[in-house]
Formats: sequence, C-alpha cells, structure tokens
Amino acid sequence: MSVGKLHNRVAIVTGAAQGIGAGIALELASNGADVCVNYVGDSVQTQDIMSQIQKLGRRAIAYEADVSDRAAVEMMVEHTIKTLGPVSILVTNAICSVRNSILDTKFEELQRTLNVGIYGVFHCMQVVARIMVRDQIKGAIVHVSSPHARGPFKNAIDYNVAKAASLQLALSSANELMWKGIRVNVVQPGWTITPGIMRASIVVNLSR
Repeated sequence: MSVGKLHNRVAIVTGAAQGIGAGIALELASNGADVCVNYVGDSVQTQDIMSQIQKLGRRAIAYEADVSDRAAVEMMVEHTIKTLGPVSILVTNAICSVRNSILDTKFEELQRTLNVGIYGVFHCMQVVARIMVRDQIKGAIVHVSSPHARGPFKNAIDYNVAKAASLQLALSSANELMWKGIRVNVVQPGWTITPGIMRASIVVNLSR
C-alpha cells in the first residue's frame, strides 16, 4: 500500500480519465490518497486509471458526471463521501473546447465550454467548500488553469475566455476560503502532450 504525506486523504479529480487529470489522480494515489475519478464518456480509460490507482494500494471509485450539472456534482460529492470518506482535496481539471476563431465559433460551442470551464468549476468548488466548512475540514482545492488565462492565443476564443474567468474564480475563492482554513491554489501547466491538446493541434493546423 502506498503510504505518503496524503495517507488516507480523499480526493476528487474532475476530468481524470486521461491527460493531465489522470496524471494528477495517479500522483495523489502514489502519495497515499484515495481518489474519486470523475469522467464523462471515457469508461475504458477510466477503468485503466482505476486499476493503476488500486495497484498502488489505494481505493478508487469512478463517477461519471458532467460538472456543469449542479445536481450531478452534488451527487458525486455525496457518493464519494459515503464510499471513501470526507473529502479534503478537490482538483478542478475538467474542461472542453472546440478551438476556433471568433469568426467561426458557434454560440452553442462557446456556451458549452463556459458551462464546463467556468460554471463547472464554480459548482465543484462551492459544493466541496461548503462541506469542508460545515465539517471543519482543513482542505485543499487546486484549480488547473492555463497560460490561456492570461494570453489571447489564436483560434481558442472559448478556451481563452473560460480559463481567464476560472482563474479569477479560483483567486477570489482563495482570498475568501483562506479564512476558513481551506487552501486554494492555481497551477498553469504549459504545453502538455495529451489527447485533448493533440485534437486541438489538429484543428488549429487544419484551419491555417
């Protein structure tokens, strides 16, 4: 069994079926945490991540939930608490994007990215933080941001906007929740080879 500095802590990682989210889930488990692997659709890859976590000697559950759906987030958190125990770590990583220019982006595409990348982050942070405060848990929330939060990268209107707004959401939450004993941090990974970034790269290359 993996025994580390996060031994017996319980974490929820959104968008954890692949890419950066999967890497975060495995790193948490390798440091002793039990993990709820949130996903949408990627059931085969999710089972692989679950298996890897369990090989580390940690408990893992998979929960399919669209984080833009408030009720689904509430049920995911409740299920995690009942199955694994009190949640003291949340990583908001889930995002979606079509990567298009301002001229070509459809409103419904923009809205979908904002629903996941802004409102989904809000739902997860608020639901978990309220429980942490209620139960007096000194927890940690980590938001996976991006250099897109500060830079107007080409052909990424929806992603740029979502990451910029969610950065302020996380920073504002940090300013408020620190007084409740909850630490909120932001990480901004650079260019990382993931299935999502490869799909985005293909779209950008084809649009040139």
